[in-house]
Amino acid sequence: MSNILVVAELSDGKVRKSTHSAITFARDATKAGGSFTILVLGAGAKAAAAEVTAYGAAKILVGDDAGLKDPVCERFAPTIAAVAKAGAFDIVAITASSFGKDIAPRVAAKLSAGYAPDISSVKAEGGKLTYRRPVYAGNAYVSCQLTTAVGVVSVRQSEFAAAEPSGGASPTEDVAVTPVSYTHLRAHETVLD
Repeated sequence: MSNILVVAELSDGKVRKSTHSAITFARDATKAGGSFTILVLGAGAKAAAAEVTAYGAAKILVGDDAGLKDPVCERFAPTIAAVAKAGAFDIVAITASSFGKDIAPRVAAKLSAGYAPDISSVKAEGGKLTYRRPVYAGNAYVSCQLTTAVGVVSVRQSEFAAAEPSGGASPTEDVAVTPVSYTHLRAHETVLD
């Protein structure tokens, strides 16, 4: 039984179609039990959240902030990690787009989580999720399980069909956007004259 946080990717105030592959992953991973929630984060997220309310999520979390207009992972990762901790999610899933591949490792580091990139399938076995992913530049595939309390995965869009609406209307809830902290950088700065 897994509770999954799907991170929606926005472009021009709309949910990108690639997000639908991550929703399909979440549906597959929760067939044996659990639920999934969608996090819509960025500038214009409130309007974009309406696009994903009919996909069967337990709820839609919305973090609307004008400071998140551009997809800069250092601005998004703190909020995604904070939401994952607060919601006690087992898995954080994001599509393996350029944005997803950039942000997923940062979120995993903030959560001290295992990371499975570019997964092509998921199977629930004995209460655990087993992922299939390519290795050796796609010349071979391996199966893996994440052993940390929280896991982060990036989902290959070409391997998971785009989800279709399943009806209903998921409730929406606002979440606070976590500000970026640069204090870790200042401790290591050296002033040169």
